[in-house]
Amino acid sequence: MIDVLEVGNVRLFAGEALWKFDLPRLGVLCGTNSAGKSTLLKLLLLLRQSQGIGEALQGSNGKLRLVGSQLDLGSYEAFVSHQDASKDVVLGISIGAAMPRAAAAILKLWKAQGQRLKASSLPTSEGTTPYRLRARFTFGRRARPRTTGQRKGERGDTDGDAGSMQESLVPVLKRATFSIVVDGVEVADWQIALIPTPVHEPIGPARYEMLIPSALLQATGWLDMVEARTDERSGYTAFPATVLGVLPAGITVRVRSTEPDRKGRKRAPQFAAWPLPFPISNTLDDLKVALTNIHYLGPLRALPKRYYVSQGAAEPGMDAAGDFLPYVLRDRGAEPVVFTPPMGARSATQPLVKALDGWLRYLRTGEPFGEASNEGELAIATTRDVLVELSLRSTIGGASHALADSGFGYSQVLPILVRGLLAPTGSTLIVEQPELHLNPSLQVRLAEFFVGLARAGKQVLLETHSEHVVNSMRVLAAESEAEVDQCAVFFLDAPNGKPEVHRLEVASDGIVENWPRNFFGEAANLRGRLLRAQGRARPSPNRI
Repeated sequence: MIDVLEVGNVRLFAGEALWKFDLPRLGVLCGTNSAGKSTLLKLLLLLRQSQGIGEALQGSNGKLRLVGSQLDLGSYEAFVSHQDASKDVVLGISIGAAMPRAAAAILKLWKAQGQRLKASSLPTSEGTTPYRLRARFTFGRRARPRTTGQRKGERGDTDGDAGSMQESLVPVLKRATFSIVVDGVEVADWQIALIPTPVHEPIGPARYEMLIPSALLQATGWLDMVEARTDERSGYTAFPATVLGVLPAGITVRVRSTEPDRKGRKRAPQFAAWPLPFPISNTLDDLKVALTNIHYLGPLRALPKRYYVSQGAAEPGMDAAGDFLPYVLRDRGAEPVVFTPPMGARSATQPLVKALDGWLRYLRTGEPFGEASNEGELAIATTRDVLVELSLRSTIGGASHALADSGFGYSQVLPILVRGLLAPTGSTLIVEQPELHLNPSLQVRLAEFFVGLARAGKQVLLETHSEHVVNSMRVLAAESEAEVDQCAVFFLDAPNGKPEVHRLEVASDGIVENWPRNFFGEAANLRGRLLRAQGRARPSPNRI
């Protein structure tokens, strides 16, 4: 699960200090327009897109992909705070995962002893131990170091070559730092750094080096096999590194040869591409999984159609509008999903269509999940595997009608239900404005669906303007005290163009102590105005 997001110099979130957001299992972002709510959520997609997950070009070398198939954030000038392209931006992310218990014990033992680990001292415990991986990425445009006599502020990033100029305008990864935390103690760290372009060379593809603590390499016996440059002052050993997306993929080492040549002389070290050492490779794989398992639905979902023409693939990597919903239902309807039934407290596993039927019935009628009561809410018909037709049971009379005739709200909520049910345990579901085209009762029940996803072990991050969704979270927190710490509401405001972030703590009784004065105050104001107007009105003799 993604538990921390850090932002620096991105649009409204300016300044030297980073903006830090501790993300719960169920997080709700609300507040005024243009206060940065959507920007925060899309930063997770930006990391996913820059890593190349779901993109056609997966081999990008450290480039910040502001424009791709998943989102379009415009130019770097439009992305960086105050449109100052000379500044760098910082994106940080922290994930919670688990590693083998023996591996965690090895790292803690090395951290405590600071010496070479012997085979006899290595633990052999079974099971897993939770840990956190912290990653912080710094992106910006590249500039060549200033030459002698060049004044500060003068650009030295090109030499007139068109290709070099184009490379210098693309924001790239300048530095990335990573650390592993077990039981609150940092047990390992490493870095990736951009190698500066020499003054008299054109700026070409980015080149990187990886900095690994020398003590860790010595403790694991790595330095017995390779020759490397170690900086005694910093305590790190540097290796030329390969970066795919924004994460290191391998390093280049000088391997010591243990076999003599034909004349019995010691062979010279040979350069070779090596995989990343433990524990770096394992934890970076967990980070890739966390980015892969981000699911996003934007505020504008696909319009309902009477018939859908098959497009081949059942589901792309990112379906932000639910365009592929009919084909997902057709091809994956029997797939088992983990979910929490309506009004249920425990998660269950059932086929997608059966779980979807139960929640559709609850949204339509408010009746709880039942074996006999949730059949036939959704019908899927195909013609020669080309045309797909979706039909929903009507709220009146129980007859089924085409999705295009069933009300606009159902076409907007169906992608949310399907995407949430299909999301695996431990994944992150991001939904912008889920309340669109839903009446208040359906908004409240949809909030219960999100709570059910959280109970099933899935992370849900919402951006909403719905008072009903936020208040539903308060009620559910009051009804289930054990889940209060899993839910948080962030209220964002931007007076004078500077964002203010209020994390609203929900007490066990649903009360929010630090409720901002301008947070959903319109309803109370309208009630007050109505009461005052009624008090001024002269009552009619026939009025009670």
